[in-house]
Amino acid sequence: MKEKIDKNTILLSQLNKACSLYLKKEYICSLTLAGSAESLSEGLVEAINSKPYSAFFVMFKRLKAEWRKEDASKANIILRERNWSRNIIKHHDKGEETIIDIDLQFQSFIVLKSCLENYRKLGFQPTPVMRQFEKVTRDFG
Repeated sequence: MKEKIDKNTILLSQLNKACSLYLKKEYICSLTLAGSAESLSEGLVEAINSKPYSAFFVMFKRLKAEWRKEDASKANIILRERNWSRNIIKHHDKGEETIIDIDLQFQSFIVLKSCLENYRKLGFQPTPVMRQFEKVTRDFG
């Protein structure tokens, strides 16, 4: 049966579950769901004429390159590299290796932190499971 559902509600559900999975050390599922929530949150942030966390990340990478006197990559290249982890576990192309080298805990953490920043930009307060995630990962960054 079809129903109407607000995308903010979808984001809340995805983000809560991704944090819960992370806390249970189920990093593959946490990363997959966090990646979906991050994509949704970026669109919702842009819809209110604000900049998502990924825009800050691009700016940081460009400033870092400038400081090092290196050529700065284009935004789409920076974001492709940044989103590598969330995409590599969701997709497989013919000819690619089936074994990947990835720190699932760290990559899940990175995507969740980005999504939480976007969630806050939307004006929402963290839920108890989000606060627990932040408490547990405080030393991570």
